[in-house]
Amino acid sequence: MKFSAVALLALAQGILAMPQMSDKTNEIAKRSAEIYGRDICWLLCAPEKIECPEQWYASQQGDCWTCCRGIDEE
Repeated sequence: MKFSAVALLALAQGILAMPQMSDKTNEIAKRSAEIYGRDICWLLCAPEKIECPEQWYASQQGDCWTCCRGIDEE
């Protein structure tokens, strides 16, 4: 009986401690997906603009340059 009560209490505390997705956080995630969700980019951080293969374009991501391609292009 004591074990059941302790287990139930621990489970309840875990549920309460879980982070909640607020509407603001959800809205930011949706906006980011709209802005960045259209391109596929290499995981490359070049210090200067690089030459990309056909159907790819150079894109500056902060201080890094990489090659990206739109998802509509095939």
